Amino acid sequence: MHDCQELTFKSRQQLSRTGGREVTKNTRKTIWGVGILLLVAMLMVLVVGCGDGDEASTTTAGPVTTAGSPDTTAPESPDTTAETPTTEAAGPVAGGTLRLIHNAGPQVLGYWPTMGPTEEGALFPGLERIMKFAPGRKLVPDLAESVVEDPDALTITIKLHEGVKFHDGTELTAQVAKWNYDLAAPTGKLQFADAIKEFEIVDDYSYVLHLNYWHNQLLQSIAWVPMVSQAAYEASGATEEERIDWASGNLVGTGPFKLAEFNRDQSLKWVKNPDWWGGEVLLDAIEVSIVVDATTASQMMQAGEADLWQSADAQGRKEMADKGFKIQSGWAGFQYHMMPNTADSTSPASNQKVREALEYALDKPALCEAIGYGYYEPIYTVSPEGEWGSDRIVVKRDYDPEKAKALLVEAGYPDGCPIDILCIAEAGGRNTGGEIAKNYLDAAGFITNLDIADAGRFYGSVFGTGWKDFAFMFSGNDVVYLMSCCAWWGPQPKTNLASFERPAEFNALFDPALQARTEEEQIQKTGDIVAMMNEQALMIPVFHYPAAIVIQDYVHAEYPMEAGFVGWSWGTTTWMDAH
Repeated sequence: MHDCQELTFKSRQQLSRTGGREVTKNTRKTIWGVGILLLVAMLMVLVVGCGDGDEASTTTAGPVTTAGSPDTTAPESPDTTAETPTTEAAGPVAGGTLRLIHNAGPQVLGYWPTMGPTEEGALFPGLERIMKFAPGRKLVPDLAESVVEDPDALTITIKLHEGVKFHDGTELTAQVAKWNYDLAAPTGKLQFADAIKEFEIVDDYSYVLHLNYWHNQLLQSIAWVPMVSQAAYEASGATEEERIDWASGNLVGTGPFKLAEFNRDQSLKWVKNPDWWGGEVLLDAIEVSIVVDATTASQMMQAGEADLWQSADAQGRKEMADKGFKIQSGWAGFQYHMMPNTADSTSPASNQKVREALEYALDKPALCEAIGYGYYEPIYTVSPEGEWGSDRIVVKRDYDPEKAKALLVEAGYPDGCPIDILCIAEAGGRNTGGEIAKNYLDAAGFITNLDIADAGRFYGSVFGTGWKDFAFMFSGNDVVYLMSCCAWWGPQPKTNLASFERPAEFNALFDPALQARTEEEQIQKTGDIVAMMNEQALMIPVFHYPAAIVIQDYVHAEYPMEAGFVGWSWGTTTWMDAH
Protein backbone atom coordinates (compact mmCIF):
# COMPACT_ATOMS: atom_id res chain seq x y z
CA MET A 1 0.00 0.00 0.00
CA HIS A 2 1.37 3.39 -0.97
CA ASP A 3 1.54 5.98 1.76
CA CYS A 4 0.23 9.07 -0.04
CA GLN A 5 0.87 12.21 1.94
CA GLU A 6 0.40 15.87 1.21
CA LEU A 7 3.47 17.97 1.88
CA THR A 8 2.70 19.79 5.11
CA PHE A 9 3.15 23.46 4.31
CA LYS A 10 2.31 26.06 6.89
CA SER A 11 0.23 28.82 5.31
CA ARG A 12 0.15 26.75 2.12
CA GLN A 13 -2.28 29.06 0.36
CA GLN A 14 0.08 31.94 0.93
CA LEU A 15 2.67 30.04 -1.08
CA SER A 16 0.40 29.77 -4.10
CA ARG A 17 1.90 30.38 -7.50
CA THR A 18 0.53 33.88 -7.67
CA GLY A 19 0.79 34.86 -4.04
CA GLY A 20 4.01 33.26 -2.90
CA ARG A 21 6.20 36.24 -3.63
CA GLU A 22 5.13 38.40 -0.70
CA VAL A 23 5.49 35.65 1.90
CA THR A 24 8.86 34.66 0.44
CA LYS A 25 10.06 38.24 0.40
CA ASN A 26 9.13 38.90 4.00
CA THR A 27 10.66 35.65 5.19
CA ARG A 28 13.88 36.27 3.35
CA LYS A 29 14.43 39.50 5.22
CA THR A 30 15.20 37.21 8.12
CA ILE A 31 16.95 34.51 6.09
CA TRP A 32 19.31 36.83 4.31
CA GLY A 33 19.81 39.10 7.28
CA VAL A 34 21.21 36.13 9.22
CA GLY A 35 22.80 33.97 6.59
CA ILE A 36 24.36 36.21 3.96
CA LEU A 37 26.30 38.85 5.86
CA LEU A 38 29.53 37.54 4.38
CA LEU A 39 28.15 36.51 0.97
CA VAL A 40 30.85 38.36 -0.96
CA ALA A 41 33.24 35.59 0.11
CA MET A 42 31.49 32.97 -1.96
CA LEU A 43 28.18 32.92 -3.82
CA MET A 44 26.34 29.59 -4.21
CA VAL A 45 23.75 30.09 -6.99
CA LEU A 46 21.64 27.28 -7.62
CA VAL A 47 21.57 25.93 -11.05
CA VAL A 48 19.85 23.49 -13.40
CA GLY A 49 20.29 21.01 -16.22
CA CYS A 50 17.94 18.61 -18.03
CA GLY A 51 18.25 15.40 -20.00
CA ASP A 52 16.43 14.02 -23.02
CA GLY A 53 14.05 11.24 -23.95
CA ASP A 54 10.62 10.68 -25.41
CA GLU A 55 9.31 8.58 -22.54
CA ALA A 56 9.85 8.57 -18.82
CA SER A 57 12.98 6.61 -18.00
CA THR A 58 15.33 6.13 -15.09
CA THR A 59 18.77 7.69 -14.85
CA THR A 60 21.31 5.99 -12.63
CA ALA A 61 24.60 7.70 -11.73
CA GLY A 62 24.20 10.12 -14.61
CA PRO A 63 22.22 13.14 -15.82
CA VAL A 64 18.59 13.25 -14.81
CA THR A 65 16.07 12.08 -17.36
CA THR A 66 13.32 14.50 -18.29
CA ALA A 67 10.42 12.67 -19.89
CA GLY A 68 9.19 14.33 -23.03
CA SER A 69 11.81 17.06 -22.84
CA PRO A 70 14.61 17.30 -25.43
CA ASP A 71 18.23 17.72 -24.41
CA THR A 72 19.02 20.90 -22.50
CA THR A 73 22.69 20.30 -21.88
CA ALA A 74 24.48 23.46 -20.78
CA PRO A 75 27.09 25.06 -23.06
CA GLU A 76 30.60 23.69 -22.96
CA SER A 77 32.68 25.00 -20.10
CA PRO A 78 35.54 27.29 -21.06
CA ASP A 79 39.12 26.15 -20.64
CA THR A 80 39.95 26.07 -16.94
CA THR A 81 43.57 25.04 -17.16
CA ALA A 82 45.55 26.24 -14.18
CA GLU A 83 47.64 29.30 -14.94
CA THR A 84 50.76 27.66 -13.54
CA PRO A 85 51.22 24.09 -14.88
CA THR A 86 52.25 21.39 -12.45
CA THR A 87 53.66 17.90 -12.74
CA GLU A 88 51.02 15.26 -13.31
CA ALA A 89 50.59 12.96 -10.32
CA ALA A 90 50.55 9.18 -10.71
CA GLY A 91 47.15 9.00 -9.06
CA PRO A 92 45.17 9.89 -5.96
CA VAL A 93 47.02 9.60 -2.67
CA ALA A 94 45.06 8.89 0.51
CA GLY A 95 45.77 10.62 3.79
CA GLY A 96 46.83 14.00 5.07
CA THR A 97 45.15 17.09 6.47
CA LEU A 98 44.37 19.87 4.01
CA ARG A 99 44.73 23.38 5.48
CA LEU A 100 42.32 25.83 3.86
CA ILE A 101 42.15 29.61 4.25
CA HIS A 102 38.92 31.55 3.80
CA ASN A 103 38.09 35.11 4.70
CA ALA A 104 34.64 34.20 6.05
CA GLY A 105 33.11 31.28 7.88
CA PRO A 106 29.58 29.90 8.19
CA GLN A 107 27.19 31.45 10.68
CA VAL A 108 24.51 28.73 10.36
CA LEU A 109 25.54 25.07 10.25
CA GLY A 110 22.59 22.69 10.12
CA TYR A 111 19.36 24.65 9.67
CA TRP A 112 18.83 25.19 5.94
CA PRO A 113 15.92 27.68 6.12
CA THR A 114 18.23 30.39 7.54
CA MET A 115 21.33 29.28 5.67
CA GLY A 116 22.84 31.68 3.14
CA PRO A 117 25.09 30.77 0.18
CA THR A 118 28.21 31.38 2.29
CA GLU A 119 27.12 28.65 4.69
CA GLU A 120 26.13 26.25 1.94
CA GLY A 121 29.52 26.46 0.27
CA ALA A 122 31.40 26.18 3.54
CA LEU A 123 29.47 23.02 4.45
CA PHE A 124 30.10 20.99 1.29
CA PRO A 125 32.34 18.52 3.21
CA GLY A 126 29.45 17.42 5.42
CA LEU A 127 26.22 18.31 3.66
CA GLU A 128 24.76 16.50 0.64
CA ARG A 129 21.64 16.77 -1.51
CA ILE A 130 19.34 14.57 -3.57
CA MET A 131 21.13 15.71 -6.74
CA LYS A 132 24.37 17.56 -7.40
CA PHE A 133 26.11 19.41 -10.21
CA ALA A 134 28.91 17.53 -11.90
CA PRO A 135 31.68 18.33 -14.39
CA GLY A 136 30.21 19.29 -17.74
CA ARG A 137 27.70 21.52 -15.97
CA LYS A 138 25.14 18.74 -15.55
CA LEU A 139 22.63 17.97 -12.81
CA VAL A 140 23.04 14.33 -11.74
CA PRO A 141 21.70 12.11 -8.93
CA ASP A 142 23.70 12.10 -5.69
CA LEU A 143 21.86 10.83 -2.60
CA ALA A 144 19.33 9.61 -5.15
CA GLU A 145 20.06 6.47 -7.10
CA SER A 146 17.72 7.65 -9.84
CA VAL A 147 15.47 10.58 -10.68
CA VAL A 148 12.68 10.51 -13.26
CA GLU A 149 11.08 13.81 -14.22
CA ASP A 150 7.88 13.59 -16.29
CA PRO A 151 6.56 17.03 -17.31
CA ASP A 152 3.44 15.62 -18.96
CA ALA A 153 2.42 13.51 -15.98
CA LEU A 154 3.49 16.28 -13.59
CA THR A 155 5.61 13.96 -11.47
CA ILE A 156 9.16 13.64 -10.23
CA THR A 157 10.01 10.12 -9.03
CA ILE A 158 13.05 9.73 -6.77
CA LYS A 159 14.68 6.52 -5.57
CA LEU A 160 17.27 7.01 -2.83
CA HIS A 161 20.42 4.97 -2.40
CA GLU A 162 19.88 2.38 0.32
CA GLY A 163 22.18 2.43 3.30
CA VAL A 164 22.97 6.16 3.32
CA LYS A 165 23.76 6.99 6.95
CA PHE A 166 23.83 10.33 8.69
CA HIS A 167 26.79 11.16 10.90
CA ASP A 168 24.76 9.99 13.92
CA GLY A 169 24.22 6.54 12.40
CA THR A 170 20.56 6.99 11.46
CA GLU A 171 19.46 6.21 7.90
CA LEU A 172 18.21 8.45 5.11
CA THR A 173 14.76 7.19 4.11
CA ALA A 174 11.91 8.61 2.06
CA GLN A 175 10.17 9.64 5.30
CA VAL A 176 13.26 11.55 6.46
CA ALA A 177 13.51 13.20 3.04
CA LYS A 178 9.89 14.31 3.38
CA TRP A 179 10.67 15.76 6.81
CA ASN A 180 13.49 17.82 5.29
CA TYR A 181 11.12 19.16 2.62
CA ASP A 182 8.54 19.98 5.28
CA LEU A 183 11.17 21.87 7.26
CA ALA A 184 12.16 24.08 4.32
CA ALA A 185 8.97 24.66 2.35
CA PRO A 186 7.04 26.98 4.71
CA THR A 187 9.98 29.35 5.15
CA GLY A 188 10.35 30.42 1.52
CA LYS A 189 13.82 28.87 1.33
CA LEU A 190 12.63 26.15 -1.05
CA GLN A 191 12.12 27.99 -4.32
CA PHE A 192 8.98 26.94 -6.23
CA ALA A 193 7.68 25.03 -3.19
CA ASP A 194 4.16 25.76 -4.38
CA ALA A 195 4.79 23.41 -7.33
CA ILE A 196 4.61 20.40 -4.99
CA LYS A 197 1.01 19.26 -4.73
CA GLU A 198 1.58 15.97 -2.94
CA PHE A 199 4.48 13.98 -1.50
CA GLU A 200 3.79 10.27 -2.05
CA ILE A 201 5.98 7.82 -0.15
CA VAL A 202 6.12 4.62 -2.24
CA ASP A 203 8.43 2.61 0.01
CA ASP A 204 11.30 3.17 2.43
CA TYR A 205 13.57 4.55 -0.28
CA SER A 206 11.26 5.85 -3.01
CA TYR A 207 8.91 8.78 -3.29
CA VAL A 208 6.95 10.64 -5.94
CA LEU A 209 6.42 14.38 -6.00
CA HIS A 210 3.08 15.15 -7.65
CA LEU A 211 3.20 18.64 -9.10
CA ASN A 212 0.81 21.53 -9.51
CA TYR A 213 2.86 22.72 -12.48
CA TRP A 214 6.12 21.97 -14.26
CA HIS A 215 8.86 24.13 -15.71
CA ASN A 216 12.41 23.55 -16.85
CA GLN A 217 14.07 25.05 -13.78
CA LEU A 218 11.94 23.24 -11.23
CA LEU A 219 14.03 20.10 -10.79
CA GLN A 220 17.16 21.81 -9.52
CA SER A 221 15.20 23.52 -6.75
CA ILE A 222 13.30 20.41 -5.75
CA ALA A 223 16.50 18.34 -5.79
CA TRP A 224 18.67 20.92 -4.01
CA VAL A 225 17.21 20.43 -0.55
CA PRO A 226 20.08 19.29 1.71
CA MET A 227 19.47 16.28 3.93
CA VAL A 228 20.09 16.53 7.69
CA SER A 229 19.27 14.05 10.44
CA GLN A 230 15.67 14.21 11.61
CA ALA A 231 16.52 12.17 14.70
CA ALA A 232 19.30 14.52 15.79
CA TYR A 233 17.12 17.57 15.23
CA GLU A 234 14.13 16.24 17.16
CA ALA A 235 16.29 15.05 20.07
CA SER A 236 18.03 18.41 20.44
CA GLY A 237 15.29 20.24 22.34
CA ALA A 238 11.77 20.19 23.69
CA THR A 239 10.55 23.16 21.62
CA GLU A 240 10.95 24.15 17.98
CA GLU A 241 12.85 27.24 19.05
CA GLU A 242 15.37 25.11 20.96
CA ARG A 243 15.75 22.76 18.03
CA ILE A 244 16.36 25.55 15.53
CA ASP A 245 18.90 27.11 17.86
CA TRP A 246 20.71 23.78 18.21
CA ALA A 247 20.65 23.04 14.48
CA SER A 248 22.04 26.48 13.69
CA GLY A 249 25.21 25.58 15.59
CA ASN A 250 25.48 21.87 14.73
CA LEU A 251 25.56 19.80 11.56
CA VAL A 252 24.53 16.16 11.23
CA GLY A 253 24.63 15.42 7.51
CA THR A 254 25.56 12.51 5.25
CA GLY A 255 28.78 13.87 3.73
CA PRO A 256 32.31 12.46 3.50
CA PHE A 257 33.46 14.54 6.48
CA LYS A 258 32.07 15.06 9.96
CA LEU A 259 32.32 18.43 11.67
CA ALA A 260 34.62 17.86 14.64
CA GLU A 261 35.21 21.43 15.79
CA PHE A 262 33.64 24.83 15.11
CA ASN A 263 34.86 28.18 16.40
CA ARG A 264 32.65 30.85 14.92
CA ASP A 265 34.56 33.35 12.74
CA GLN A 266 37.83 31.56 13.57
CA SER A 267 38.08 27.96 12.42
CA LEU A 268 36.44 24.67 11.50
CA LYS A 269 37.83 21.15 11.57
CA TRP A 270 36.40 18.30 9.51
CA VAL A 271 37.41 14.67 10.03
CA LYS A 272 37.02 11.76 7.65
CA ASN A 273 33.71 9.91 7.78
CA PRO A 274 34.74 6.21 7.69
CA ASP A 275 31.13 5.15 7.06
CA TRP A 276 30.52 7.41 4.06
CA TRP A 277 28.14 5.78 1.62
CA GLY A 278 30.03 7.23 -1.38
CA GLY A 279 33.22 5.22 -0.94
CA GLU A 280 36.70 5.85 0.39
CA VAL A 281 37.42 9.38 1.56
CA LEU A 282 40.91 10.41 0.48
CA LEU A 283 41.82 13.13 2.98
CA ASP A 284 42.03 12.43 6.70
CA ALA A 285 40.88 15.91 7.70
CA ILE A 286 40.28 19.48 6.56
CA GLU A 287 41.31 22.38 8.76
CA VAL A 288 39.72 25.71 7.83
CA SER A 289 41.21 28.95 9.15
CA ILE A 290 39.22 32.18 8.87
CA VAL A 291 41.77 34.82 7.88
CA VAL A 292 40.27 38.19 6.95
CA ASP A 293 43.52 39.96 6.12
CA ALA A 294 44.77 39.12 2.61
CA THR A 295 48.39 39.91 3.45
CA THR A 296 48.35 37.39 6.29
CA ALA A 297 46.71 34.77 4.08
CA SER A 298 49.35 35.32 1.40
CA GLN A 299 52.16 34.99 3.91
CA MET A 300 50.70 31.74 5.25
CA MET A 301 50.64 30.25 1.74
CA GLN A 302 54.20 31.37 1.06
CA ALA A 303 55.43 29.96 4.36
CA GLY A 304 53.82 26.58 3.64
CA GLU A 305 51.39 27.03 6.53
CA ALA A 306 48.35 26.60 4.27
CA ASP A 307 47.56 24.46 1.26
CA LEU A 308 44.64 26.29 -0.36
CA TRP A 309 43.46 29.91 -0.31
CA GLN A 310 39.84 30.04 -1.35
CA SER A 311 39.02 33.74 -1.06
CA ALA A 312 41.95 35.62 -2.62
CA ASP A 313 40.91 38.86 -4.27
CA ALA A 314 42.18 39.97 -7.70
CA GLN A 315 45.29 41.59 -6.27
CA GLY A 316 46.03 38.53 -4.16
CA ARG A 317 45.61 36.21 -7.13
CA LYS A 318 47.97 38.31 -9.27
CA GLU A 319 50.63 38.45 -6.56
CA MET A 320 50.41 34.72 -5.89
CA ALA A 321 50.55 33.87 -9.60
CA ASP A 322 53.66 36.04 -9.95
CA LYS A 323 55.24 33.99 -7.15
CA GLY A 324 54.56 30.74 -8.99
CA PHE A 325 51.45 29.53 -7.20
CA LYS A 326 48.75 27.72 -9.11
CA ILE A 327 45.57 29.74 -9.78
CA GLN A 328 42.75 27.37 -10.64
CA SER A 329 39.75 28.95 -12.33
CA GLY A 330 36.34 27.86 -13.55
CA TRP A 331 33.39 29.02 -15.62
CA ALA A 332 31.46 30.56 -12.71
CA GLY A 333 31.98 34.00 -11.28
CA PHE A 334 30.47 37.21 -9.97
CA GLN A 335 28.92 39.93 -12.10
CA TYR A 336 29.08 43.31 -10.43
CA HIS A 337 26.34 45.83 -11.18
CA MET A 338 25.12 49.22 -10.17
CA MET A 339 21.73 48.00 -8.95
CA PRO A 340 19.07 50.73 -9.19
CA ASN A 341 16.26 51.36 -6.75
CA THR A 342 13.29 50.89 -9.07
CA ALA A 343 10.85 50.35 -6.19
CA ASP A 344 10.88 53.98 -5.00
CA SER A 345 9.37 56.38 -7.52
CA THR A 346 11.03 59.32 -5.75
CA SER A 347 14.53 57.95 -6.37
CA PRO A 348 16.37 59.24 -9.45
CA ALA A 349 17.20 55.59 -10.16
CA SER A 350 13.56 54.91 -11.00
CA ASN A 351 14.02 57.12 -14.10
CA GLN A 352 15.31 55.10 -17.07
CA LYS A 353 17.20 58.10 -18.49
CA VAL A 354 19.13 58.42 -15.23
CA ARG A 355 19.99 54.72 -15.31
CA GLU A 356 21.16 55.02 -18.91
CA ALA A 357 23.20 58.11 -18.05
CA LEU A 358 24.92 56.25 -15.23
CA GLU A 359 26.02 53.48 -17.59
CA TYR A 360 27.28 55.91 -20.22
CA ALA A 361 29.25 57.70 -17.51
CA LEU A 362 31.30 54.62 -16.57
CA ASP A 363 34.51 53.75 -18.41
CA LYS A 364 34.23 50.04 -17.69
CA PRO A 365 37.46 48.87 -19.39
CA ALA A 366 39.47 51.53 -17.54
CA LEU A 367 37.83 50.62 -14.23
CA CYS A 368 38.63 46.93 -14.78
CA GLU A 369 42.23 47.78 -15.62
CA ALA A 370 42.57 49.93 -12.52
CA ILE A 371 41.29 47.41 -9.96
CA GLY A 372 41.05 44.03 -11.69
CA TYR A 373 44.72 43.04 -12.04
CA GLY A 374 43.91 41.33 -15.31
CA TYR A 375 41.02 39.29 -13.90
CA TYR A 376 38.05 41.64 -14.33
CA GLU A 377 36.20 41.70 -17.65
CA PRO A 378 33.86 44.59 -18.61
CA ILE A 379 30.28 43.48 -19.35
CA TYR A 380 27.37 45.17 -21.10
CA THR A 381 24.58 42.73 -20.21
CA VAL A 382 23.82 41.03 -16.92
CA SER A 383 24.87 37.76 -18.55
CA PRO A 384 28.66 37.38 -18.89
CA GLU A 385 30.28 36.60 -22.22
CA GLY A 386 29.60 33.10 -23.51
CA GLU A 387 26.52 32.52 -21.33
CA TRP A 388 22.92 32.46 -22.48
CA GLY A 389 21.73 35.94 -23.45
CA SER A 390 25.15 37.60 -23.46
CA ASP A 391 24.83 38.31 -27.19
CA ARG A 392 21.47 40.09 -26.78
CA ILE A 393 22.77 43.64 -26.48
CA VAL A 394 20.05 46.00 -27.66
CA VAL A 395 21.99 49.15 -26.71
CA LYS A 396 25.71 48.95 -25.99
CA ARG A 397 26.38 51.90 -23.71
CA ASP A 398 30.08 52.52 -24.15
CA TYR A 399 31.78 55.28 -22.19
CA ASP A 400 30.30 58.62 -23.33
CA PRO A 401 30.19 61.30 -20.60
CA GLU A 402 28.62 63.88 -22.94
CA LYS A 403 25.78 61.50 -23.71
CA ALA A 404 25.36 60.96 -19.97
CA LYS A 405 25.12 64.72 -19.34
CA ALA A 406 22.52 65.11 -22.10
CA LEU A 407 20.39 62.29 -20.67
CA LEU A 408 20.49 63.87 -17.20
CA VAL A 409 19.22 67.13 -18.68
CA GLU A 410 16.39 65.22 -20.40
CA ALA A 411 15.63 63.54 -17.08
CA GLY A 412 15.24 66.92 -15.38
CA TYR A 413 18.66 67.32 -13.77
CA PRO A 414 20.37 70.19 -15.66
CA ASP A 415 22.35 71.21 -12.56
CA GLY A 416 23.48 67.74 -11.55
CA CYS A 417 21.77 64.60 -10.29
CA PRO A 418 22.36 63.74 -6.60
CA ILE A 419 22.59 60.00 -5.97
CA ASP A 420 23.66 57.72 -3.15
CA ILE A 421 25.57 54.52 -3.95
CA LEU A 422 25.64 51.85 -1.26
CA CYS A 423 29.02 50.03 -1.21
CA ILE A 424 30.49 47.39 1.08
CA ALA A 425 33.49 48.38 3.18
CA GLU A 426 36.74 46.79 2.06
CA ALA A 427 40.07 46.75 3.91
CA GLY A 428 40.66 50.12 5.52
CA GLY A 429 36.98 51.04 5.33
CA ARG A 430 37.13 52.03 1.67
CA ASN A 431 35.60 50.72 -1.54
CA THR A 432 38.07 51.29 -4.37
CA GLY A 433 35.69 50.38 -7.17
CA GLY A 434 33.04 52.70 -5.80
CA GLU A 435 35.54 55.55 -5.48
CA ILE A 436 36.66 55.19 -9.09
CA ALA A 437 33.04 55.00 -10.26
CA LYS A 438 32.26 58.16 -8.29
CA ASN A 439 34.99 60.05 -10.14
CA TYR A 440 33.52 59.09 -13.51
CA LEU A 441 29.95 59.81 -12.42
CA ASP A 442 30.71 63.21 -10.96
CA ALA A 443 32.54 64.19 -14.15
CA ALA A 444 29.41 63.30 -16.14
CA GLY A 445 26.93 65.38 -14.15
CA PHE A 446 26.10 63.27 -11.12
CA ILE A 447 26.58 64.44 -7.55
CA THR A 448 27.60 61.16 -5.96
CA ASN A 449 27.59 60.23 -2.29
CA LEU A 450 29.25 56.92 -1.48
CA ASP A 451 27.53 55.21 1.44
CA ILE A 452 30.19 52.71 2.53
CA ALA A 453 28.65 50.18 4.92
CA ASP A 454 29.99 47.27 6.93
CA ALA A 455 28.95 43.79 5.78
CA GLY A 456 26.00 43.56 8.16
CA ARG A 457 24.40 46.85 7.10
CA PHE A 458 25.27 46.35 3.44
CA TYR A 459 23.66 42.92 3.04
CA GLY A 460 20.89 43.80 5.48
CA SER A 461 19.99 46.67 3.15
CA VAL A 462 20.41 44.81 -0.14
CA PHE A 463 18.39 41.76 0.93
CA GLY A 464 16.19 43.26 3.63
CA THR A 465 15.43 46.91 4.17
CA GLY A 466 16.44 48.29 0.78
CA TRP A 467 18.90 50.90 -0.49
CA LYS A 468 18.41 54.56 -1.43
CA ASP A 469 19.42 54.97 -5.11
CA PHE A 470 22.04 52.47 -6.28
CA ALA A 471 23.89 49.53 -4.72
CA PHE A 472 27.28 48.43 -6.03
CA MET A 473 26.48 44.74 -5.73
CA PHE A 474 27.03 41.43 -7.50
CA SER A 475 25.00 38.58 -8.89
CA GLY A 476 26.22 35.11 -9.86
CA ASN A 477 26.09 33.11 -13.06
CA ASP A 478 24.80 29.57 -12.98
CA VAL A 479 25.13 26.46 -15.12
CA VAL A 480 22.58 28.01 -17.48
CA TYR A 481 21.77 31.69 -17.28
CA LEU A 482 18.03 31.05 -17.23
CA MET A 483 18.51 29.79 -13.68
CA SER A 484 20.44 32.95 -12.85
CA CYS A 485 17.53 34.98 -14.18
CA CYS A 486 15.12 33.07 -11.96
CA ALA A 487 17.39 33.28 -8.92
CA TRP A 488 18.19 37.00 -9.16
CA TRP A 489 15.81 38.83 -11.47
CA GLY A 490 12.61 36.75 -11.63
CA PRO A 491 9.24 37.12 -9.90
CA GLN A 492 10.04 34.22 -7.49
CA PRO A 493 13.73 34.86 -6.78
CA LYS A 494 16.07 33.05 -4.43
CA THR A 495 17.67 36.39 -3.63
CA ASN A 496 15.43 39.14 -2.31
CA LEU A 497 16.89 42.30 -3.88
CA ALA A 498 14.81 44.56 -1.68
CA SER A 499 14.71 47.67 -3.91
CA PHE A 500 14.46 45.96 -7.30
CA GLU A 501 10.87 46.32 -8.51
CA ARG A 502 10.23 44.25 -11.62
CA PRO A 503 7.95 45.75 -14.31
CA ALA A 504 4.93 43.64 -15.19
CA GLU A 505 6.03 43.26 -18.79
CA PHE A 506 9.39 41.99 -17.57
CA ASN A 507 7.83 39.41 -15.24
CA ALA A 508 5.70 38.23 -18.16
CA LEU A 509 8.83 37.02 -19.96
CA PHE A 510 9.54 34.33 -17.37
CA ASP A 511 6.66 31.89 -17.90
CA PRO A 512 7.42 31.37 -21.62
CA ALA A 513 11.10 30.87 -20.78
CA LEU A 514 10.33 28.37 -18.03
CA GLN A 515 7.87 26.38 -20.15
CA ALA A 516 10.28 25.99 -23.07
CA ARG A 517 11.12 22.32 -23.69
CA THR A 518 14.12 22.59 -26.00
CA GLU A 519 17.50 24.15 -25.30
CA GLU A 520 17.14 26.36 -28.37
CA GLU A 521 13.88 27.77 -27.06
CA GLN A 522 15.31 28.25 -23.59
CA ILE A 523 18.30 30.16 -24.95
CA GLN A 524 16.02 32.40 -27.02
CA LYS A 525 13.67 33.14 -24.12
CA THR A 526 16.55 33.77 -21.74
CA GLY A 527 17.88 36.23 -24.31
CA ASP A 528 14.54 38.04 -24.26
CA ILE A 529 14.89 38.56 -20.50
CA VAL A 530 18.48 39.74 -20.76
CA ALA A 531 17.63 42.02 -23.69
CA MET A 532 14.84 43.80 -21.82
CA MET A 533 17.11 44.33 -18.83
CA ASN A 534 19.68 45.87 -21.16
CA GLU A 535 17.22 47.98 -23.14
CA GLN A 536 15.55 49.45 -20.07
CA ALA A 537 18.76 49.56 -18.01
CA LEU A 538 17.03 47.60 -15.24
CA MET A 539 20.53 46.67 -14.08
CA ILE A 540 23.75 48.48 -14.97
CA PRO A 541 26.38 45.75 -15.47
CA VAL A 542 29.98 46.77 -14.79
CA PHE A 543 32.34 43.78 -14.76
CA HIS A 544 32.64 40.00 -14.48
CA TYR A 545 35.02 38.42 -11.95
CA PRO A 546 35.71 34.70 -12.63
CA ALA A 547 35.90 32.32 -9.68
CA ALA A 548 39.33 30.95 -8.75
CA ILE A 549 41.36 29.44 -5.90
CA VAL A 550 45.06 29.64 -5.06
CA ILE A 551 46.58 26.23 -4.37
CA GLN A 552 49.95 24.69 -3.63
CA ASP A 553 51.30 22.59 -6.49
CA TYR A 554 50.79 19.34 -4.55
CA VAL A 555 47.06 19.92 -4.07
CA HIS A 556 44.53 18.29 -6.41
CA ALA A 557 40.96 19.57 -6.48
CA GLU A 558 38.28 20.13 -9.10
CA TYR A 559 36.81 23.25 -7.51
CA PRO A 560 35.60 25.52 -9.12
CA MET A 561 36.02 23.71 -12.44
CA GLU A 562 33.55 20.89 -11.84
CA ALA A 563 30.41 22.73 -10.79
CA GLY A 564 31.24 26.38 -10.27
CA PHE A 565 30.22 27.62 -6.85
CA VAL A 566 27.65 24.91 -6.19
CA GLY A 567 29.69 21.79 -5.72
CA TRP A 568 32.97 20.50 -4.35
CA SER A 569 33.65 16.74 -4.35
CA TRP A 570 35.59 16.68 -1.11
CA GLY A 571 35.46 12.92 -0.69
CA THR A 572 36.77 11.56 -3.98
CA THR A 573 38.51 14.27 -6.00
CA THR A 574 40.36 16.37 -3.42
CA TRP A 575 43.74 15.00 -2.32
CA MET A 576 47.42 15.88 -1.92
CA ASP A 577 50.71 14.50 -3.13
CA ALA A 578 53.26 13.69 -0.46
CA HIS A 579 54.97 16.91 0.55
